[in-house]
Amino acid sequence: MAREIVPFLFALCRPLLRLYVWFAWYTQAAWQFTRRKRDSIPDIRDLTVILNKDGLLVLDKNPELLINSTKPWRNVLSLQTQAFFKFPVYANFNLEHLFHFVNRLDAPTSGLICLAYTAKMANLRPRSAQTRITVLRHGYLNKLPASYVLLEPLTGRRHQLRIHCAVGLGHPIAGDLIYARLHAIDDVYEAANYPLHRMMLHAYRLDLVLLPNRSPFKKRTTLEESCPSELRFDLRSSHNLLSDKRTRWTDKEIFEEL
Repeated sequence: MAREIVPFLFALCRPLLRLYVWFAWYTQAAWQFTRRKRDSIPDIRDLTVILNKDGLLVLDKNPELLINSTKPWRNVLSLQTQAFFKFPVYANFNLEHLFHFVNRLDAPTSGLICLAYTAKMANLRPRSAQTRITVLRHGYLNKLPASYVLLEPLTGRRHQLRIHCAVGLGHPIAGDLIYARLHAIDDVYEAANYPLHRMMLHAYRLDLVLLPNRSPFKKRTTLEESCPSELRFDLRSSHNLLSDKRTRWTDKEIFEEL
């Protein structure tokens, strides 16, 4: 009974919690800014909604933000807090992270992330896509040779793209202050990565195909019932890393445009 009462009280206090996270957000952001842990103070309202339909919420995540926290009311600088602030009625207080996160992004990574906020949508099963690495351009980043590539992951392992680029290809993602050290001497590492304002990894496209779960107790009487219809979402972010004024990129060869 006690476990059911707490979410009920949280639901009643949504307006107060929204006021609290606003205050806690700017307090923590200002403290980190003064300690030089952040270059700027992010706006809790700076959240772009790409899709909000049928219990599915697709957001364009800003860089240098965690997607969620196991202590959301203490560590408030996260996408989870932004989503709660913008859509408090969608939050499920029975969940550790308030929402069902369909995919994940590292804190330095920007781009599309999908949240489910209804039980029906959360119970759908994601299906894998193909994996490809496509070189779009060769050029120079901060006057050093670099390539602009499109990465399409098959699975969602932690730091998967960063590790595959650094370890598998031997070409780490620019601005990756962790895995870039595996294939760089100190002077090249510092020259290439420290002048960058962020890690150059952005979730540009989200191709999501969902299949409803079939009930084991329901008789399959027709072909349509045995083959439930798919839900397809093909979403793209409007942000382009190369168009950012802080990214000093010069083209050498262009093979393909996004």
